[in-house]
Amino acid sequence: MPTRMLTVGITYRDIIMTGVPAMPVPGHELQATGLHEGWGGVATMARVAARLGVSTELCSPVGDDEASESLLRSLRLEGIGTTHCEHYTNWQLPTTVALATSADRAMVTVEHPPAKPVGHSLTDVDADAIVIDLRDSTLPWLVDARRRGARVFASRGFDETGSWGDEQLAGIEGADVWMLNDLE
Repeated sequence: MPTRMLTVGITYRDIIMTGVPAMPVPGHELQATGLHEGWGGVATMARVAARLGVSTELCSPVGDDEASESLLRSLRLEGIGTTHCEHYTNWQLPTTVALATSADRAMVTVEHPPAKPVGHSLTDVDADAIVIDLRDSTLPWLVDARRRGARVFASRGFDETGSWGDEQLAGIEGADVWMLNDLE
């Protein structure tokens, strides 16, 4: 049976502290009221689709760390296919720590790029929809899947420069829907 939705990109281990009264300043410690852990990045879209009853497959790099193993167990329990996840030795799943106040949030991420572009080994993708983070250049399998009728929903991830220029939007012509966040 073909995958109805393929999600391609980086997955993050998210650690979120809620109920932070204000952002801390150097030398001060604040108390949060809640601590939550989950999976962010492209895994968010995979979980949403699966919970809506869509047959979903994830293509994301995973390492040999405990967080990667926990991610794979969690996604499989939700019925999300993980056969396209790319395993790397001595690589850790990126982690984001978020501090959430009533007005906004601040995040810190530890991330090292995987050895190869995400989805580098995909071929003959048979999916109705593809959700992809186009940080890496558009790959031939994506062009082919789109030609075969897959709808492509793309984002780009965070641009540290804040410019959201042409380089950050490379690949937009290969998408049917470009998903931007409020800042973008």
